[in-house]
Amino acid sequence: MRLLLSCAIVAMAGATPHQARQNPPAPPSLTTLSGGTISLYRSIRLNLLEAAETMPEANYPFKPTPDVRTFGELIGHVSNTHYTFCAAGRAVPNPNQKNLETLTAKSDLVKALKESVAFCDAAYDKLTDAEMMAPAKWGETQITKGYVLSFNIAHDNEHYGNIATYMRLKGLVPPSTERSGRGGGESVGSPWGHEGMEDVAALRGLMRAHAETSEPSTTQCSLVSGCALIGPCGRRPRGRNARAKRRLWIFPI
Repeated sequence: MRLLLSCAIVAMAGATPHQARQNPPAPPSLTTLSGGTISLYRSIRLNLLEAAETMPEANYPFKPTPDVRTFGELIGHVSNTHYTFCAAGRAVPNPNQKNLETLTAKSDLVKALKESVAFCDAAYDKLTDAEMMAPAKWGETQITKGYVLSFNIAHDNEHYGNIATYMRLKGLVPPSTERSGRGGGESVGSPWGHEGMEDVAALRGLMRAHAETSEPSTTQCSLVSGCALIGPCGRRPRGRNARAKRRLWIFPI
């Protein structure tokens, strides 16, 4: 029987030398709403930049089915929307006057993505709790700055889920997995510091323990965009507290 499972996002990111900014800002406090928002933004920012750099140019026209965007179009799409969301968050006119999805060369798309995140950096880097509640406009709709900046993060994570899937289909390890140490690479840290990494390690240990006491199942895994590979994934926890165990099968991509 197909199980309906909840999904938890474990975002892990760190700065790599070729992607770090000249003067990277200090890690935000996670005890504030604005600090948590900044941390989540920096995490997905790095994932997108590294994914765009890692995917070979030959794979930029790739799309798994005819009805979806190519990899290059996904990069162009998130670049477009960075300007839309962050112009509203910064209360400035949108400076982007072209459809970046129409770009095809990897160099052009990577450049466009870098420029779009640089535009968004100004909206997040000095964000405060008070600014999260500041009024903003989405077209003619009155919103808050926190609403539109949170929407940007959610949208980026949604399409990073697509991007990670495309990379896996081409035999590549998504950067978030590479940094976590599960893809053959070395973990370079987490925006949450050691505590965040310890939480992830604890989850993995729990999942391994469950796997050792489980029996195979025909239930298939499902991919939740931007989030995680979830489901029993071939094994179904059994025995005491089995229902609770099933809810902890979280696989960050």
